[in-house]
Amino acid sequence: MKKVVYLILGGLTIVSCSTPQTSTRTTKSLDIIGAGIIHKPVIAELDVKPGRVWHSKEFKNSELNLYGSENAKNSVMGELLKANNADVLVEPIYETSSSGSKTTIAVSGFLATYKSFKNIEEKDIKLLEVRPQVLQKADVKEGVEGTTK
Repeated sequence: MKKVVYLILGGLTIVSCSTPQTSTRTTKSLDIIGAGIIHKPVIAELDVKPGRVWHSKEFKNSELNLYGSENAKNSVMGELLKANNADVLVEPIYETSSSGSKTTIAVSGFLATYKSFKNIEEKDIKLLEVRPQVLQKADVKEGVEGTTK
């Protein structure tokens, strides 16, 4: 009889526990460069809205230590873009302020959406020669890991 009671209690203990699941969002943007791969560059036209917008979010210092300030900044920018249905934040400026055990991160910039895409043409090459920093290399953003039950 004792074995049956222990077996039932043990089964209930196992069933009542849930394993936390973690999820991470990762975004990657990079040029297609590699052996045997030639990619014709694409030029994107942006529709930039006038007026600077901003968004801020408060984090516990323990969260910042765990996930890092870059992930926190990306999280704030992502919330701003999502709330305004935008694709890109042009000229982002970050401000950080701490008070006690909390840190507030704010980002401001100009919201933009992609208007059109076109393959590069001969006339566009002059733009790239004038502004060589226009060519961007891999920019990988790791999202903040969240825990859910």
